[in-house]
Amino acid sequence: MARRDHVDDAPDRPDTRFVIWTKQLRNGSMSEPRSMEIDVDHRSSNSKKPKANLEIISSVPESAFKCFSHPWPWPQCVWHYHPEYEIHLILNATGQVWVGDYIGQFQNGHLVLVGPDLPHNWTSNSAGAMEGPSQEDHVIQFHGDAFGPEFFNVPDLAAVHDLLDKGRHGVEFLSYNPTLVHQIVDIACLRGTQQVIALLRILQGLAEAARVKILCSDGYSPLLDDNAAMRINQIISYMRQNLKEELTLEDAAKHVYMQTR
Repeated sequence: MARRDHVDDAPDRPDTRFVIWTKQLRNGSMSEPRSMEIDVDHRSSNSKKPKANLEIISSVPESAFKCFSHPWPWPQCVWHYHPEYEIHLILNATGQVWVGDYIGQFQNGHLVLVGPDLPHNWTSNSAGAMEGPSQEDHVIQFHGDAFGPEFFNVPDLAAVHDLLDKGRHGVEFLSYNPTLVHQIVDIACLRGTQQVIALLRILQGLAEAARVKILCSDGYSPLLDDNAAMRINQIISYMRQNLKEELTLEDAAKHVYMQTR
C-alpha cells in the first residue's frame, strides 16, 4: 500500500467566526490568501458561523448507494450538507472548492471525499463556457451503514475505515492511480453485484492514494441550520459573478447587508 502523507493541512482557525481564506480574484485566478472574517449575523452573538442548507438525497430502490454525473455548472450547487458520504470527481473544469472552513482551488481531475454533514460547494471559473470538452462532475453518495452497521469495521476493510474517518474533515486526493478516473466515471453504468464491487475497488484505490490533503481544521464544527445559508450562498454567487474583478471583504459583506469585523 502506498504511503499517504498529510500535506498542507488547514491551519488552526477560530471556530466561532466565519473565517475565509479570501483571494483577490482576477481573470479567474487567485493570488496568495489572506484571512478575513465576516460576522454572519451581526444581530445575534450566537450566529457566527456559516450555516448550510440540508440536502435531501433520494434513495435508489434497487441500490444501497447512488452514483450519477451532471454537467458543470450545476444549478443545485449551493452551500449544503447531507448525512451521506460523497465522492466528487470533477473533469475539464477549474474553480473554487468550499469544504467546511476550507477554501481552495481545483483543477481538472479534482477528486474529493466529503464526510457526513460536512458543508461543501464548488464554483467554476468557466461557468457557461461553450468551448472545449464538457465540464463534468461525477458523484457517488452512500451512507456509512449502507451495507450494514458493522460492514466497514471488519479487519479486511481497515484501510477503508481509516479513509472514511478522515473523510469527516474532507479529503482531497492529490496523487492517485489514474484508473480511478475510469472506475468512477463507469460505475454509474453498472448494476447489482458489479456496482458494489466497483465501489469497494474505488474506496480501496482512494485509501491507497499516494498523497492526500485533509481539508478542514481539527477544531471545525459546522452549524447545521438553514438560518444563514441564504446569505452564504449569496456571497458565493457574488464572487462567482465577479471573478474578473478585485473583490474585497467589504464588497462581499455589503452585498448581503453584513458588517465586517
